[in-house]
Amino acid sequence: MQPEDDPREATEVENPSARDGVDAQILGIAALAEPIRRRLYRFVVAQGAPVSREEAATGAAVAHHVAKFHLDKLVDDGLLEVEYSRPPGRGGPGAGRPAKRYRRSSSEVAVSLPQRHYELAGRLLAGAVSQASSEDVPVDAALSRVAREEGRALGQRVREKAGADASRSDVATTTVEILSDWGYEPRVSDTGVTMANCPFHALAQDYTDLICGMNLELVRGMVDSLGRRVFDAQLDPGPDRCCVRLCPVADGTSSPGNGPASRSVEPSPNGRRPGAQAVDDLVVEGAVGGQLVEEVGRLAVATEVGQPVGQAGSLGHRQLGDGDAEAGHPQQ
Repeated sequence: MQPEDDPREATEVENPSARDGVDAQILGIAALAEPIRRRLYRFVVAQGAPVSREEAATGAAVAHHVAKFHLDKLVDDGLLEVEYSRPPGRGGPGAGRPAKRYRRSSSEVAVSLPQRHYELAGRLLAGAVSQASSEDVPVDAALSRVAREEGRALGQRVREKAGADASRSDVATTTVEILSDWGYEPRVSDTGVTMANCPFHALAQDYTDLICGMNLELVRGMVDSLGRRVFDAQLDPGPDRCCVRLCPVADGTSSPGNGPASRSVEPSPNGRRPGAQAVDDLVVEGAVGGQLVEEVGRLAVATEVGQPVGQAGSLGHRQLGDGDAEAGHPQQ
């Protein structure tokens, strides 16, 4: 027998919308703005077992076809999951087709604006306490170690997204994109990358040294594991922004333990990378051992970062537009 609407095995679970990113999270919450959809969701999650369309329609006092439409929308938006099963106690020949049944999604949906990542902070702190207890080391030392290891995982995501043959400018661009995905709101300037938002803001207000130190090790672990040294992470606290700042490093420096020094990359003929908005080349003299990393001047900022290209500024620099925050003084 074939299950209702689906030929797969009766125990298979369907959740086509297990998506990442703040946009997906917002869409999931927005789905509950519709009153009937919200009523159906509340009914389904209040039950002790997955429910059929008919049960949901009866429980929410709506027509069967209306329930079907809204339940499937809730699945699409990641709030419900589907499984195919027969009613308890029924099986074998003549038991009928497995029915499509709905239950709460195993995925979590949460949105904070500006973006906050207190779950990540809690996981790092819990890991540090566990490690400090088992290895008899200070908690702050364990937290630095755990945060840096988490940062290396982010660095791995940068490497995978940029690709094996990525240039320094590609790596720098992808680093900015990943930081944007994690809510740091990076602002690119001729002196590096300032982050306008702290994902751990409330904790940093109350436990500044501990949390800012954790944040520094997290970002430092990320940039130090990129294989080619593009940025140094430094503490540079300021009002209404993240305490960590990325400063460009000179070409020819490899990240610790990540192979040989990187090579310079020639710009494209038109000075821009396809598919991204390029920041104009910088003309800076006398910086960082006689030069400033050229690639930082050609950072291709992803669409979601959305920094406009400014006109030529003083001292021969190319700067971001007047509407953007200057380095060290970004707007929240």
